Amino acid sequence: MAFEQTKLISDGSNPFLHHSYLGEALTGVAGVEGRDPHVSSLDNYQHNCTLLREQRPKIKWRPSQVRCYNRVRSGCVAHRGEKLRFLTLTTAQEMTRTKEEGFRALKERIRRATPLSIFRAWGGGSAHNFYRHYYPNKNPLSPLTFQYTKITTTEGVSGVFHILYFGDYLPQRWVSSSWETLTGTARVVDIRGVSVQRGSEKRLSIYAVNQYVSTGQTEYVRFSNSWGWCFLGFLGKWDEIRRQFSGLDYEERWGVWENYIMERKHKPPEHRNLWDFGMIGLNPRFIGEGVIDHSDLYGR
Repeated sequence: MAFEQTKLISDGSNPFLHHSYLGEALTGVAGVEGRDPHVSSLDNYQHNCTLLREQRPKIKWRPSQVRCYNRVRSGCVAHRGEKLRFLTLTTAQEMTRTKEEGFRALKERIRRATPLSIFRAWGGGSAHNFYRHYYPNKNPLSPLTFQYTKITTTEGVSGVFHILYFGDYLPQRWVSSSWETLTGTARVVDIRGVSVQRGSEKRLSIYAVNQYVSTGQTEYVRFSNSWGWCFLGFLGKWDEIRRQFSGLDYEERWGVWENYIMERKHKPPEHRNLWDFGMIGLNPRFIGEGVIDHSDLYGR
């Protein structure tokens, strides 16, 4: 029985050196000579067969992939516990406006929309059930939330937008109709959702890089994000923390950065500022190695 590998995982110490290995594919098929008839199907092997770490070829990421990883993972940490959705907007021939102009108009249309306007356009059935299922604990007259990071690639007619966003539910039919109205001809959109929990941000970020900013048939063009994706100026602050804690390995620096993001996005009461109180400084590893001056943390 022979196995091949097909999946992407990350080296725990440095996510920029990732390994490609293929999920288990049996070369034999039912009825082929030499296959054990008692062997179960391929699905049963998906989580049981891996190559040894030293056997996996290492591939170094390009700077654009590193930037994408940092941007996506920072936003996932800032919105930990919320629903992340993947939105894909395509292009078509003879569009009445450029894709950038169309996206700006769509973004404003989403942020002006309310659960009530969505229901009137595409709801149907009971309004009570619609609000309870898609917009629980949200006022039907409140505008929708849409915080995103956008990756532009060269796919399709004139490019494709791959958008990761945190916010409220958007019906696929409503987005498709709005996109067609704004662009004239483009109407193919796709929306998929996943939950972001502690520990899953790294895997989601690696997936986004390998899916949208990889060296394949498509080419990454640029990416951008809304102000609420993380916090205003977060990329510059990340560079500052990365330089300040250059003595740590990458994942340890990310631990410092995650604590800073959580303190900025979810500020504690004034009498207990977690950053000054010692979210990092209380870690004896950092204090013992002189990375953080204990007296400075508690002396100001």
